[in-house]
Amino acid sequence: MLIVAGCAQPAPFTNVSSPVPHGTLTGTLLREGGAVSPGGGGPKAVPVDGTVSVASGSTVVATARASKGRFTLGLPPGTYTVTAVTTGGGSALHCSAASSARVVSYATTSTEIDCIVP
Repeated sequence: MLIVAGCAQPAPFTNVSSPVPHGTLTGTLLREGGAVSPGGGGPKAVPVDGTVSVASGSTVVATARASKGRFTLGLPPGTYTVTAVTTGGGSALHCSAASSARVVSYATTSTEIDCIVP
């Protein structure tokens, strides 16, 4: 009778990464400022169309189209800088004020981007 016993090394561990659960970033893109209305009333904030960019550090990780001032993006958890360029009103306006947003898994974070018109 012949008995053979052997020791084999286990297969190398393979790190299979599962997708990171995303959160949702929703927001409003508003144009503020401009000419004073007749009667002396100040101009009101108006929702506008535009392109929203979301960056982590100096890298843009997502863009979205804001329609009537509203946008929604699914993003991995993290802290992002949100900027925009409006396309309403006949000319593009680069919004000078950026917004910061912290996205967490399985939750919705809201932000507002205000584009100031002199």
